[in-house]
Amino acid sequence: MTPYDKFTEHLSRALFGTLSWLLDVLGLVFHYAKKPIAVAVVLYLLYFALHLARTSAYTVLSPICRVPLMDRAGLPFCSDYYYRRWAGWNTSSQPVEFDGLMGMQDQFEEVLEKSAQGVSLPLEMKRSESSVRDLRMLVQFSSLPGKEELALEFDGYMEAARVASNDLQRFNSRVGFAVDHVIAINRHTARYLDGFATKQEEEAASGWLGRLAGRLLAPFQAADVFSEQRLLDQYVEHTAAVSDKIADLIVEAQAVLWTLARAEDHLDLMTAYVVRTQRVVQSRREDVLWTLRTLVGANMAQQRALDEDLAVLRRVDRDRAGAVEQVSSLVVELQRIQAGLDDLRDRVAAPRLAAGSGAKVPLAVHIETIDRGVERLEAARNRIRAVEEQKIEAVLKRGKAEKRIDMVELDKLAISQLGSLAQRRLARGVRLNHSEATALIASNLQELIRDGNHTVADLMALGATMLGRRHVLPEVCATLREIQVEGTFPTGTYLVTVHNPISTDDGDLARALYGSFLPVPDPAQAAAAFPPAPAAAYAPEAQPGAVVVAADVGPVALTPGRRRIRLRVVSQGDRPVQVGSHFPFAEANAQLHFDRARAVGFRLDVAAGTSVRFEPGDAKTVTLVEIGGHRVVRGGNGLANGKVEPGREAAVVAEMQRRGFGHVPEPAADAALAVEAFAMERRAYAAMFGPTTGDRVRLGSTDLWVRVERDFTVYGDECKFGGGKTLREGMGQATGRSDAETLDLVVTNALVIDWTGIYKADIGVKGGMIVGIGKAGNPDVMDGVAPNMIVGSCTDVIAAEGKIITAGGLDTHVHFICPQQAYESMATGITTMLGGGTGPSAGTNATTCTPGANYLRQMLQACDQLPVNVGLTGKGNDSDPKALREQVEAGACGLKLHEDWGSTPAAIDACLTVCDEMDVQCLIHTDTLNEAGFVEATLDAVAGRTIHTYHTEGAGGGHAPDIIRVVEHAHVLPSSTNPTRPYTRNTLDEHLDMLMVCHHLSRDIAEDVAFAESRIRAETIAAEDVLHDLGAISMMSSDSQAMGRCGEVVLRTWNTAHKNKVQRGPLREDAGSGADNFRVKRYVSKYTINPALAQGMAHLVGSVEAGKLADLVVWEPAWFGTKPALVVKGGVVAWAQMGDANASIPTVQPVLGRPMFAPLVPAATAVVFVSGASVASGAAAAYGLRKRVEAVRGCRAVGKRDMKFNDATPRMRVDPESYTVEADGEVCAAAPSETLPLTQSWFVY
Repeated sequence: MTPYDKFTEHLSRALFGTLSWLLDVLGLVFHYAKKPIAVAVVLYLLYFALHLARTSAYTVLSPICRVPLMDRAGLPFCSDYYYRRWAGWNTSSQPVEFDGLMGMQDQFEEVLEKSAQGVSLPLEMKRSESSVRDLRMLVQFSSLPGKEELALEFDGYMEAARVASNDLQRFNSRVGFAVDHVIAINRHTARYLDGFATKQEEEAASGWLGRLAGRLLAPFQAADVFSEQRLLDQYVEHTAAVSDKIADLIVEAQAVLWTLARAEDHLDLMTAYVVRTQRVVQSRREDVLWTLRTLVGANMAQQRALDEDLAVLRRVDRDRAGAVEQVSSLVVELQRIQAGLDDLRDRVAAPRLAAGSGAKVPLAVHIETIDRGVERLEAARNRIRAVEEQKIEAVLKRGKAEKRIDMVELDKLAISQLGSLAQRRLARGVRLNHSEATALIASNLQELIRDGNHTVADLMALGATMLGRRHVLPEVCATLREIQVEGTFPTGTYLVTVHNPISTDDGDLARALYGSFLPVPDPAQAAAAFPPAPAAAYAPEAQPGAVVVAADVGPVALTPGRRRIRLRVVSQGDRPVQVGSHFPFAEANAQLHFDRARAVGFRLDVAAGTSVRFEPGDAKTVTLVEIGGHRVVRGGNGLANGKVEPGREAAVVAEMQRRGFGHVPEPAADAALAVEAFAMERRAYAAMFGPTTGDRVRLGSTDLWVRVERDFTVYGDECKFGGGKTLREGMGQATGRSDAETLDLVVTNALVIDWTGIYKADIGVKGGMIVGIGKAGNPDVMDGVAPNMIVGSCTDVIAAEGKIITAGGLDTHVHFICPQQAYESMATGITTMLGGGTGPSAGTNATTCTPGANYLRQMLQACDQLPVNVGLTGKGNDSDPKALREQVEAGACGLKLHEDWGSTPAAIDACLTVCDEMDVQCLIHTDTLNEAGFVEATLDAVAGRTIHTYHTEGAGGGHAPDIIRVVEHAHVLPSSTNPTRPYTRNTLDEHLDMLMVCHHLSRDIAEDVAFAESRIRAETIAAEDVLHDLGAISMMSSDSQAMGRCGEVVLRTWNTAHKNKVQRGPLREDAGSGADNFRVKRYVSKYTINPALAQGMAHLVGSVEAGKLADLVVWEPAWFGTKPALVVKGGVVAWAQMGDANASIPTVQPVLGRPMFAPLVPAATAVVFVSGASVASGAAAAYGLRKRVEAVRGCRAVGKRDMKFNDATPRMRVDPESYTVEADGEVCAAAPSETLPLTQSWFVY
């Protein structure tokens, strides 16, 4: 063996030995490292699973890049790391250009500037649209050829201008929102980077030990590149978000430009029309509208504000062009910013191209750059907002300067608008009603006043020539007796009164359509369009509110049975003297010479409130009658004060003569002669004092008549207010009576329609309560005055002669959806509202429940401001009584069960148990679904206990189809809601949509539609008419805004009564009487006394009776059931038909229903009804209510037997398939009405 071979062998052995040793060592290492490696793999897999759920797989796999040489293996999740590691990148040298990004964002300042310059353009375009609309109307009624084509272009332009104005306003707002959004993006980025920088600073501050730990744990942490990548990603995301916002603005701006282009197209077509017609030579499109205006308005020299209209029309195209220019410039600016942002984003997208080119920028610098950018944007935004506000304010000020209108003129605008509407209706052949005719004449008078060419006398004559009888509904001739307007003449403001404005047959349509530019038909066309009404329509008894005096009774004798004398009187004064009926005649003017001794204790024997006039030198023989009452003279000249007793005459006359009163003794030769009492023809008496016993009055325009059953006033001593009338000191007004002795208010000569009767009387009010009904006045000189009915110097008066008084109505089915309902209701004569709710919530839209103590307290406090009496019902749908008791203790005056909350037998039983226990009423809307049982199951749960059933017919909700059967039960108090009252040809069609909205149903759900349709049945609605007329349904209510109209309870009650009179004839109780007193008492009880009894409120409201609140409704007979003349609440006028507040008298147009003073002091005039339990516990007192708090009472003892004139309990049967309803074996059938009286004759809309 050679030495070489030996060396090789030894070397091999050494190498193999060493390698074997190394392998043994490695094997030993791996033998002991198996468990730690296994643990590491498990931890890594767990880390992978957790992080994969919230981030990308690349981030999860990134720790592998930390293994030596793995970063050069070309793995996709290591490529960026490799590049940055070997290219020398770090977090401080990334190619992110936040400074460039902030620079691009700064250009938003210019966008904001341009946007601010156009902030007023939407307002200007709206004004121009309005002017174009007026021009279109003029063109429509002009004689221009092809005007229909032109009108279509006007419509197109107005629509485009409206959309463009709205879009432009929205676009300007979006620019500001975009800046706010960019600022928010900047702040988000700054916060993100600040957090990243904080992390790096923490790592740097951790020391070598912290860094060593980081190295050891490196395999379980994401590679640094992904923290760096997040910075880059945030930059890209920031740039993209800003760019996207700009792209959205550009799209919106282009849409605005497209709409403005549409408007331009319509203007081009209008220009072509003007050129084509060759009426003028026109080359400038901006003047096309001005030219059209002059074409149709050449004869309008008197038109007000013509120059202003022309100026606005000339600006129309200028405004449009300005909007185009502004939006176009904004688009260019936004596109420039977007291009810059895209460039920044492209540079970041290719990092290798930018490698090494960027300087090292610390994160703190990036953050500071962003913060400064935000500050600059915010400053610009605030500065531009101030500029925008100044521009808008300037536009508004210019509008105010151009149209400065005070309250007086605003009030008159209502009559002008209605007058214009009336002219359009007249022009299309519609006969005008009272309101429309009044507005047309009043508006035309105002225009004629503005012309300045007429005097007051001229206009008084012209006003009676505009409309003829053929142009108005027949009843207008009776109701429209006088129109008064006040306007500004060249010499100031004056009153114009037109008496009998409808005084001819044909009128003058040219005058009626004055200023409207509507075509005036020739006489032949007018005659065809307005044929005369039959003569019978103008008969006195055919007029609304007609009074027909008793024909079988003679004249009305005044103060019969009293001693009378006749005296000769000579006037030796140099001025006229007029002596009133109740003036103590012995103390009349000193220049009247007569036998004053004989006149002591006498007054003129004439109608109360009339007088006798003595001209200078007159000599008359007058009849005197003894004063009545206690025969005590007070007042006058103070010469005969004291009780009239024999023997006082000489002393009285001596004092008179001493003071220069003329006294001429007259022989008493005729003392024994009988002097007949003064008598008045009944028609004259009714005109002066209102109808009396036996006279008949028509209720509005219905077929219902009432006959006065009794007159509590004293003929000849009636209370009459006014100049020379009886309610004066020492005459009808007592002298020397304290406030405590006299009335606060007297309602004189009122025709009361109440369940208690239909009678005439004075009504006395003290402390907001009715204290007496009968004869009021001065007991010293008048007969029949009760001690609690004395009129004194502390007494006010409502003159009700010729008027009707009813009690304030009750609406016991109110969804308190909005507080405005109170005023709507009060305007129609409703003064008490009972129901529940919390405002327009889904629950309140469907149910009348105020649930829980918190809402009961808050709603009672809220309703403390309303001018009506209020009671709230809690939610009764709970089969456990605990919460029900809590609601009653919190102030609920009743509990309401509603199917939308689940009216199950268990809930009904629990609710009634609590109501019985706490004396509040239970009200129910039963289960239309018949889910827990049919109507029999509900009646079983009620178990003979008193319950008020809402909308008993069922269209408003309840067991389908036979809930109406409950009217046969003596313990059930049934009511209706007014949408089905009465049944007409339109009743069914409106109900489905009404029901779907109120009860939160969907047309997309078949079961919801079936549920709704099951409640609408013609047969049961028709039967409801009949059952009301039978007195089987006892009450009427509204279901306000939840399938009912709060302002139509009274109106629909009387329309129902009228329909039943027409279709069913007089009631048996009224047969042969010539009147409908029984029927009228039945129907007035449905919304006054019966709901008050049902709800435990009848001790305070519901009727015209002493001891109750003075909640009274005053009606003109012609307007009965529609619009009250006055509503008195707690003795204070709450609502009235009131004229112009600036006028010299209160009857000047426009006369509108307006709230008066009572709503300003609801605490003094209204009541809140609560449970007795809440009063006893002090809960109601703790609410701090200012209204008078009263507990309901007797709710559980009331039954149908107590329902006045509505206590019938017929045996009912309803066919479940045909829905035919029978009462006591007779089918309850009623045809739908085609027309009703209290509708279009009395309302504009």
